[in-house]
Amino acid sequence: MRIISKFTDYYDSAMGLGHDASVTYVRQEQICETPDGKLPAEYAFLHPDLRARRELTKRHGEVFLIPFTIAFCDKRFNGIRVFRPENRAFNFKEIDECCYNLDEYRDWLVKLGLSLKVSKKRQSWLPGGRVLHENEVQSFFDIKLGQKDRETLRANRRPILLCTTEVHQREPELAFDARLKPWQFYRVLDAYQAFQELDMFLSGVAVNDADAMARISDEDLARAKGFDCYSFKQLPKKGKRKACRN
Repeated sequence: MRIISKFTDYYDSAMGLGHDASVTYVRQEQICETPDGKLPAEYAFLHPDLRARRELTKRHGEVFLIPFTIAFCDKRFNGIRVFRPENRAFNFKEIDECCYNLDEYRDWLVKLGLSLKVSKKRQSWLPGGRVLHENEVQSFFDIKLGQKDRETLRANRRPILLCTTEVHQREPELAFDARLKPWQFYRVLDAYQAFQELDMFLSGVAVNDADAMARISDEDLARAKGFDCYSFKQLPKKGKRKACRN
């Protein structure tokens, strides 16, 4: 797969392993306008179920908790961005971390002096509230794409979509072919896995199982990183070294 784009992303490095020139991904980021505050009907399933929050803490200042959704090759990944702007007056350094599971999110809340509370009742995740309910957040991380949603992405050949909302902004923002490195997506899929997923999706060989994933062999990964069959071994003292088998 060849990638034609004006910007680079973290998975571009996987092209160093070689690529199929017959498959081309023209990556051009586009922002979908939502003048009425609603996503297009065919992409409404990507709207984050949680609202963005703004919290004021005594020791860490102003903290923003921003939910987002990434549709990547007919799979859905939900996350929460933990953001604290730099404040030199109080010696606060910028924090910008993306959490893709409840454990990561809980750890950051603890660091920032916030906490999750357990509630059996369903509560709205509204701005300004002091209580964060664990079951609400876990339900958000667990959302997957349905079969109809995956078929929509395949039919429209949309490999990457990003949907998020900002604090004090009800209108969601939807981006096609968005850059994923700022959202730390490499913590979910490394460069080689992401590149293969894109290649299969654009080739029309996307898998149906949301958890299935093609893997690059250990031998190919080793060669890509500059290792051969003699790496980490003692070289022969006499005679010529035999060539490695491919």
